[in-house]
Amino acid sequence: MSDFITLAKRVRQECGVSGADNTVVNATGEWSRIVNWTATAWLDIQMENPEWEWMRKSLSFNTVAHQSTYSPTTDIALTDFSSWKEDSFRVYLQSAGIGTEQLLPFRDYNSFRNYYLLSSNSTTYSRPSEITIKPNKDLILGLSPDDIYTVSGEYYKEPIILTLDADTPDMPTKFHMAIVYKAMMSYGSFEAANEVYSRGEKEYKSMLNKIRYDQMPSITRGSSLV
Repeated sequence: MSDFITLAKRVRQECGVSGADNTVVNATGEWSRIVNWTATAWLDIQMENPEWEWMRKSLSFNTVAHQSTYSPTTDIALTDFSSWKEDSFRVYLQSAGIGTEQLLPFRDYNSFRNYYLLSSNSTTYSRPSEITIKPNKDLILGLSPDDIYTVSGEYYKEPIILTLDADTPDMPTKFHMAIVYKAMMSYGSFEAANEVYSRGEKEYKSMLNKIRYDQMPSITRGSSLV
């Protein structure tokens, strides 16, 4: 597994830059640029697709009777939340046990709002049968729970920023060289080192295709229309 300092040293080596720095903390001069390019490369790769499989995490929370809306940070206490995986939710009545768990289908917010948050439905309480996401990313259950239910699902976490020597990218280790190749492109552009840039670009594109194949959600076919 490659940590931040190891990746930065590899970038320096691949770019043909001399030096023997052994920490990314308080870096100066050319080494500081290499450290920053390495950190930025990792951030860019994470933001290339906010739904990489390695950024997918599970969650579970208990509802409160008559409370329909749940904040990912305040109510569910997620500290690294970025976005929800819409098709991942399930629910069961806590007192009845997980054996009664059922899927909790997602409905788009506008349609959900026009049905569950309208007239008497907004004050009707029962077992939640659908879920939606507000524009501010809060979850809303419909109907509002009449008891304590356990809701489980998945979300995508925020990108990680490398800052310390031992900080380690959490994508599969076999793809860590993509960070090096991406950083090489920044070095090559800054130094007008066309050979370094071209080599980094070629290897990065090849590695990124492999990451996409391995770490993007599978494409499933819909059912027949006839």
